[in-house]
Amino acid sequence: MIDYTVIIPHYNSSEECKKLILTIPDKENIEVIVVDDKSTEYHLKQLEKLKMRKNLKLLLNISNKKGAGVARNIGLEKANGKWLIFADSDDFFLEGAFDIIEKYKNIKEDIVYFYATSIFEETKKIANRHTAFNKKLNDYIKNEKEVLLPFSPWSKMIKKELIEKYSIKFSEVIAANDALFSVKSNYYAESIKIVKEYIYCITRSSNSITMNNKKEYFYSRFNEGIKIDKFLREKGKNKLRRTFLRTLWMSKRYGIKETIKVFKKIRIEKCKIVTRELISLVNPIYILKIYEKK
Repeated sequence: MIDYTVIIPHYNSSEECKKLILTIPDKENIEVIVVDDKSTEYHLKQLEKLKMRKNLKLLLNISNKKGAGVARNIGLEKANGKWLIFADSDDFFLEGAFDIIEKYKNIKEDIVYFYATSIFEETKKIANRHTAFNKKLNDYIKNEKEVLLPFSPWSKMIKKELIEKYSIKFSEVIAANDALFSVKSNYYAESIKIVKEYIYCITRSSNSITMNNKKEYFYSRFNEGIKIDKFLREKGKNKLRRTFLRTLWMSKRYGIKETIKVFKKIRIEKCKIVTRELISLVNPIYILKIYEKK
């Protein structure tokens, strides 16, 4: 019986992917699916060398689409495990991660979140890419009804039957392909558990930061954000809806015409730019009350 399926999208990062796979135990109850997203021949040949592992499957994206979302959906279709675990090809699992995961194999919850850490790829020093992720988990423990859990697919495990029951798929877009997937799976889960143990390390490179500044990536994230807002509005989860003030601010880097375009779309889609809570933060009376309490 396969308890876990680890799904890894891969593109031209065979050395990092091999390191990741070596942090996953080669056991019969763990299935590893690497989905190659149209890499060069060199990287494909490097991945082929990993086929000696009993629990590894190498799949190819032969569709006319490209991207991590496409690759992850291909992996979902072939997954056989009771639990789904996602990893990025340049990240890795911490030592003892699957010993921790194993303790929650028979848990009743639909999703189990674990804590993560991060490092800079070049220096191997501790990075900050995990801080927002872990903060969300802390906030959820304090008040789960008021917190939108992290969008990232890693450092958690999800019951496959939940994904199948509600036909949840990754968005096949250039950026933020995992956001709506996470929101939907969290919404439909009957219960979620947060485990205060670390299992996963995210790597941060200068290339990924540069890529995030491209206009096409900005609009991909923006459009996925609108889809999430619409989904939460339809489900009556207004308290979980986020403002688009930061998105509007970030659009300035592309010029005033783009900012106006973004503003118009926010209004047309009936998304929030500010909230009452945000307005209260700049209310002088509110500030005085906080000062008096202190």
